[in-house]
Amino acid sequence: MEFEAYTDKSKSVLQAAQALALRSGHQRFTPEHIAAALLDDKGVGTLIAQAGGDVEQVKAGVRAA
Repeated sequence: MEFEAYTDKSKSVLQAAQALALRSGHQRFTPEHIAAALLDDKGVGTLIAQAGGDVEQVKAGVRAA
């Protein structure tokens, strides 16, 4: 699928995930980078909390992965 076909929000998350991978010195761009970028979004954290989850625990799990 063409990158231009993605929504602006999706593009933003993917770019943030790629930047995280580069900053971390990682050779690969992985789903964990995308998860970390999504967790930085305030709306995602709110959804997790509303569902009864612990956002900080989820972030810690993603960082550990």
